[in-house]
Amino acid sequence: MEPGLARDALTLLLGFTTGVLSALFGIGGAIVSNPGLRALGAAPLVAVGTTLPSILPGAISGTLRYPPRGLINWQLIIPAAASGLLAVVAAPFSARRSRRRALLSCSCIAVLLAFTAWRTAVAPAAPAPEDAEGVPAVGP
Repeated sequence: MEPGLARDALTLLLGFTTGVLSALFGIGGAIVSNPGLRALGAAPLVAVGTTLPSILPGAISGTLRYPPRGLINWQLIIPAAASGLLAVVAAPFSARRSRRRALLSCSCIAVLLAFTAWRTAVAPAAPAPEDAEGVPAVGP
């Protein structure tokens, strides 16, 4: 997109939308901002680098707030983080060697995102909370 008032207004709208989605749902940086910035004409590396400053405050905030409240399942996080770090290091090397591998990598990411969206959409309803006598609670 050509530089000008329209692109600047769309960039501000994209930033606002990303901020709202990040605050409400914890998404926005990679899923919304990167494709949006690419559509506005940013180079791939610029699009990725531009979203990092908006992602870091949320990551830091969650890192500081969640552990004291016991909201982290370390048995799940440790292997997930380790495999994620390995993938982050390995993916650029494999993508650099072959466009087919890059396509495979992007396809795997798309499948994982679709699976996560499906699991989120069809999550089972949480059981009703019960009081001390085992009777389902009604009302607030």
